[in-house]
Amino acid sequence: MRKKQPPLFAGVALGVALVVTLVVTFSGALTAGAALPPLAATVAPSATPAPVTQSGDPARDTTTAAVNLQAGYIMDPYLLPVVGKSEKAAADLQGGCNGYVSAAPNVVMNWAGATDQLSFFIYSDADATLVVQGPDGSFVCNDDAGLRTTDPLVKITKPAPGSYKVFAGTAAKDAPALGFLAITQAELDDARLAELDLTSMLRRRERPRLQALPQLDPQTLLAGRRPIFGSAELQAAFKPVQVFAAGGGDIAAFRMEDKKLACAGFISAAPSYNFTWTGKPQALRLFFEAQRDSALAVVTPDGQVLCGMNAAPDNLNPVVDVAAPAAGQYRVYVASMTPNTVAPGRLTITGDLKANPKALAAPATAAPVAGQ
Repeated sequence: MRKKQPPLFAGVALGVALVVTLVVTFSGALTAGAALPPLAATVAPSATPAPVTQSGDPARDTTTAAVNLQAGYIMDPYLLPVVGKSEKAAADLQGGCNGYVSAAPNVVMNWAGATDQLSFFIYSDADATLVVQGPDGSFVCNDDAGLRTTDPLVKITKPAPGSYKVFAGTAAKDAPALGFLAITQAELDDARLAELDLTSMLRRRERPRLQALPQLDPQTLLAGRRPIFGSAELQAAFKPVQVFAAGGGDIAAFRMEDKKLACAGFISAAPSYNFTWTGKPQALRLFFEAQRDSALAVVTPDGQVLCGMNAAPDNLNPVVDVAAPAAGQYRVYVASMTPNTVAPGRLTITGDLKANPKALAAPATAAPVAGQ
């Protein structure tokens, strides 16, 4: 039988007591010579504060500490106040890391013993980042633990004994992130981290909330409205249709298919184009060549919505394939990527599944002007 996990923050009261002993000001300065509460013989956590400054400016204050922990420590999570700074890019420590960190480690944690996992996270009132260097010299970093929180979380499986250097940081340059560094052996993810409440010690910012994407309801569209740019009657072996069309509006065309975002953009209630299919099923391809980023939504005779976005990673023009079209009327909606704007271009309907729209590249990012 699997051993039951203790509550994640069963020891938070002890951790808070430790923090109260250590904290002089909310900016995170440590009390020099602070005494730690007595601990069991099998547990050896301690905190040794380095020289500190108390300038009154959190961005300039320091919160460096050395901590000794071993497997089974009582004060779990173990909490220490930190100030995440923007003294250097986190990517300078490890390629691919986001944000900025302090030039020197905020905390050095000396670990002994064996445990299944050890997690470091920062509970902050700002968008913090976190980088941890292991005893072997390798770096692990994180910006957001997941969709439910912007607090960073670094997990280490079966941590090796030795010193772990912890760099606290911030996602935005020159915007210090005040908070608490926590070290825990408990299982942790973004949902459990988002539920943690230390508001009595630190003001908690509003957390991001997951929201369901709006669904395109064909019943809200004006199915009987005459299409804006014409219509066609198609059957097997038809000649490709190429017409000028445009689209855009204030109706969100979002829809989830196979857990992936399939539709995007905004459409009007009236279709951009209609076509009626008769005869034997034959695969169809629709694509749109626009002057700006766009999308396509096709409503089938039975009310299904087929959506198309980028034809390729380097081509923003959309493509929609109809594998086996049933007889009936198809309504085609051109979508713009911002509400109440128009995306003009050329609509093509063809039986050639190898045909593709001309590439529309993403707009180039303007180079910074010297001196700005």
